[in-house]
Amino acid sequence: MSARRFRTAALGLGMLAGLAAAVPSLPALAGGEGGHHAAHAAAPAPSDPASEWGIELVAVRLSAAGSMIDLRVRVTDAERAARYLDRALQPRLVHTASGAVLSVASGGKIGTLRQTGRQLRNGQVLSDLFANPGRFVKAGDPVSFSLGELRLDGLAVEG
Repeated sequence: MSARRFRTAALGLGMLAGLAAAVPSLPALAGGEGGHHAAHAAAPAPSDPASEWGIELVAVRLSAAGSMIDLRVRVTDAERAARYLDRALQPRLVHTASGAVLSVASGGKIGTLRQTGRQLRNGQVLSDLFANPGRFVKAGDPVSFSLGELRLDGLAVEG
């Protein structure tokens, strides 16, 4: 690895660590977003996200030493998957056991850690990074993902 790439990687990791430290605590998220959770629970579950949204789940993993949760999906139909990138839709990750709602991490200078506004192609992998304040969600914990009408339940977080 070249020195320039190493410095760039170290800077990126430092920004993620600083962002994770700046995210509010989970009780504030769970209490302050109760309305979102109620709407989340009432949303109908699609039978097959790959056919309805043009995506398939790749993984839900702990990242950044457990301070973030990395959700990745693969585009199977670029035309249908275009709505996945809609900036008006706010992705949510719900910790099943506690009901805590996690949002996509956001930093002042870098913005949200979610891919948006791109030209999609089949086979492309998209990533959303959710803040995990206090490393609340652990490997093996069940979570649910929602984005607009899309809902994926019973996902296990990988270590």
